[in-house]
Amino acid sequence: MRLWLDDVRNPQQLGLKRDWTWAKTAGEAIQLLEMFEVAQASLDYDIAWDIGATDENWEDTRTGYAVAKWMADNNSWPPEGVYIHSSNLEGAARMRAVLGEHYREGRAAA
Repeated sequence: MRLWLDDVRNPQQLGLKRDWTWAKTAGEAIQLLEMFEVAQASLDYDIAWDIGATDENWEDTRTGYAVAKWMADNNSWPPEGVYIHSSNLEGAARMRAVLGEHYREGRAAA
């Protein structure tokens, strides 16, 4: 399975050549990582609210950063790489920092 995290952009409509499973929230993405063998992931930073998100924990519940941190905390890394497709430069940099620190073989392309 290939995981596509983005609340707006549909991977099939973007013409991606491989089949991607579309998660629209960080919670959905983390559930997929827990339940399936994810070969590759592509993460957006700015995504929709998850149920239970508050202003105090917004970054930990409704951004791609939450998924990158979950991967690091659980040592759960897709073997074919992790990509970042966010146009939020600051958020993408934060996700790249997590990948660079914890996932040496990963790819963190913005």
